[in-house]
Amino acid sequence: MRKERACTEKDVESHQLLAGDPLINDLKGA
Repeated sequence: MRKERACTEKDVESHQLLAGDPLINDLKGA
């Protein structure tokens, strides 16, 4: 799932709504 790190913040937010994974939250913080 390292590919998600290449996503923009908006993409991360979108993924967060779809997946709701704590990993996404970590990416947002990073």
